[in-house]
Parts: sequence; C-alpha cells; structure tokens
Amino acid sequence: MSASPPTYDACIVLDGEHMKQLLHRCQAARMLIAADGAAEHMVVNRVVPHAVVGDFDSLSVEALQKLEELSVELMKSSNQETTDFEKCLEYCTQKGCESVLVLGFDGGEIDHLLGNWSAVHSFGSRLRIAVETRQQRMTFGKGALSLTIPVRSTVSIIPHHTAKVSSKGLVWELSNMQLSLGGRIGTRNKAKEEHVLIEISDGSATVVYDIAGTHSWQ
Repeated sequence: MSASPPTYDACIVLDGEHMKQLLHRCQAARMLIAADGAAEHMVVNRVVPHAVVGDFDSLSVEALQKLEELSVELMKSSNQETTDFEKCLEYCTQKGCESVLVLGFDGGEIDHLLGNWSAVHSFGSRLRIAVETRQQRMTFGKGALSLTIPVRSTVSIIPHHTAKVSSKGLVWELSNMQLSLGGRIGTRNKAKEEHVLIEISDGSATVVYDIAGTHSWQ
C-alpha cells in the first residue's frame, strides 16, 4: 500500500493524552494552533505554535513570557460559554481554513471526550476535521469518502443521529443502510481491499480507520 499522509490548513493541539508523542504529526499542517495548556508542553518540547487560543487558565507565567518572546499570537478569551477547543475551531474559520487536524483529542476524561466530539459536530459544516491518535484517524462529514488503508484493517462508521450509508471494499458491505445512534451502527468492519469507498447521505457520520491509511472527501 502506498499513500501520502493527508495535509491540512491547520493543526489544533489539545492538552490530551499522548499529545507529546503526536507532536511530530503537526508537520502535515501549514498553521499550528495550541489550545491553552497544550502550549505549556509545546514550549517544553521546543515546538513553536503560530497561535495560542483559550482562556489561559492552564498556562504558567513562564510559558506566557516565552511565547511572547517568540512573537506567538496570543488569543485570550474569557468566554466561559465555549471550550478552548471551540475557540480554536472558531479561530480556524476566521483564518479561512478549510481542513483541520486535531491532536490530543482524548483528555482521559469521558465528559471531555464527548464535549470535543460535540464541538466537531458544531463546526462540521464549516470545516473538514480529522482527529489522530497513536493508532487511528477519525474524519467527520457527509458525501463520498475514499480510503486507502491496509487490507483487513478496521473501519468503523458511527452516524451523527442518522445517516444512510453505502460502501465498496469492506468485508461486510453496506447498501443504502440506515444507521442511527441508539440503533444500528457500523463499528468494527474490515477492509477487504486497499481502496474503500464510503457514501454517506441523508445525514453525516464519523469514520474511524487505521492510522497507516489516508483519506479524501469528494
């Protein structure tokens, strides 16, 4: 299998689990944005973001001073009606970004994880968002999704409320299958071919696949 990693307009780094081990993947984006406390770890690891966004309640005075010395754009917002992740996503839309990679999505707490997932849904109509962990990549949306992935690797499709899904290249093919949260969902399917096509209509969905693969929306 030969596939180039996706490229993105921006990479948002959250202060989540394994964030430090994932920082090298920021090279896939032209702009690097740190959400509040994530900037603290980035300074320690000598990774310089283009901007830091959030309420800055998790940043030390020393880290702030270092970021100012490096001429990093500091976008402080005390608005408690939105999370730091939502503030970062809004910043991306203001900068004209279309595609965004998110690292550190899982903060180790279930409510934090679900809150981040909800934020992705809120911005799904304005941004193409992908999330990477050490082993998997998630992408969110509707329409035609093309995957290039290892044969026998896992592919999961989780609808946002409801979605009609068809596939080509999976072990258990879907043909205009109606998926719904609380009903039937498409988790733990397998790729039988390197090239998989997933058609999502009448709704949207989250698609999770092996990090060794790549994807593109059509």
